[in-house]
Amino acid sequence: MRVWLRWRWPWKRLWPPRPPCCSPAHDFKDAQVTPPPDSLPPLGSSKASLNWTSWIYGLLLPLVYLVVELSFSNELIHTLGDHSPDDVLTGFEFWGRAISGCGLGLLIHRLIGPRLPAKGAIFVTSIAAGIVVMWNVQKTLIDYLIDVAEPADKRAALALVWVAPTVGDGLLRTMAGQSVTLAKPEGVNKHIVVSLFPAAALHAKQRDEQLAQWVSGVGNFGAPGGILLGATAELEDRAYRALIVAPLVVGLSLSFALLNLSVALSFLIGLYRPRWRPFAATAMVALLIAVSLSPRNLMLHAEAYESNLRAALWAEKPLLALIVEWSARASTQWSPASELVHRHLLLGYSFKPVL
Repeated sequence: MRVWLRWRWPWKRLWPPRPPCCSPAHDFKDAQVTPPPDSLPPLGSSKASLNWTSWIYGLLLPLVYLVVELSFSNELIHTLGDHSPDDVLTGFEFWGRAISGCGLGLLIHRLIGPRLPAKGAIFVTSIAAGIVVMWNVQKTLIDYLIDVAEPADKRAALALVWVAPTVGDGLLRTMAGQSVTLAKPEGVNKHIVVSLFPAAALHAKQRDEQLAQWVSGVGNFGAPGGILLGATAELEDRAYRALIVAPLVVGLSLSFALLNLSVALSFLIGLYRPRWRPFAATAMVALLIAVSLSPRNLMLHAEAYESNLRAALWAEKPLLALIVEWSARASTQWSPASELVHRHLLLGYSFKPVL
């Protein structure tokens, strides 16, 4: 009877054997299934908190910084285009150093944060270190450039700062009859040209004669040869400082905005293609730089700059030439996005000058 039951009812075929986790002698701790590395851990676990932390530091904070930096860049360009740079740059310098320092701190945290515990303390330390470094680097660099500048360059800076508002009318021409701009600048392009023209024209061909022509068209402010009347050394230093700070603050502002944008984009790419994560940030930086350098600028592509201003500027002050061209191209490319962000996300918040 026993033999017949075993042969007639193939128990093993009807019911498959129980898995090891259901065996009484099995240790349930060993039966836990490890989730795939790319899947999100369950909420409430320690791994889940780390995952949400990575979302905050990898995506949310870079995007918040991007909004603030683009908004500040938009207001700075508009303010420089409406007023004399010397009247506003002293106050906006504080915001430029502080906000760019935060951007540097985010990049520092991006490099060292994942490797160290106590992420909150590391984040605060990184931001503080970024602000301190950026503050001192900008101050040291600007003071050095002012100290080593020739007296003739400072006098030229005073004349160019005085002439700059007339560039927005599109009527300023060189002695050869070449227009300084391709066409009459409108909207934000007018602010960009007015704010960056003094640095771009610092080493124009036959500078003294050229400045005398430009100044004579503005008013009775100078004498033939470009020697300005009644200009003190302090006034010349302030004008030269404004000439340097304007493109420097705009360029650094957009540079750190694009670097943190590349961090956010590389984080999103890493979610879907983890193997691309080590190369995503570098690829995004290269792509954003290429996009920033692609647009045509009304001043840089004008015949006057290409034939009379560019060569001498690169020969005399290559660092300033690099900053001017980067600031002009990048601000032209990202000005629509900056204005949109400033108007709709920050509701037109005004970065009041802090003296």
